Amino acid sequence: MMFHKKAATAGGLAGNNTLLIELNEKEKKEKNGYDNESFEKFQQISRNRKLFDEAKRQTEEIELLREELNKLKSKTFANFSNAKRSFI
Repeated sequence: MMFHKKAATAGGLAGNNTLLIELNEKEKKEKNGYDNESFEKFQQISRNRKLFDEAKRQTEEIELLREELNKLKSKTFANFSNAKRSFI
């Protein structure tokens, strides 16, 4: 395929040159085991991993916020246990 690319370039065929370069790229991808299907699968796995990490981070943040809310609730909740002892 490389021979055709050189021949097209030498002949001055600009339109065919693009087509031959694309075919050459396709051959390289097939030779390396790289194609659109595997690349899309990789992107999907990468996207899923990012979503999983984000969900995990948000879950941890929610836990921290719940703990802080419970602390604030306990501070504002009226505690009468000390008051009973002083009156008794």
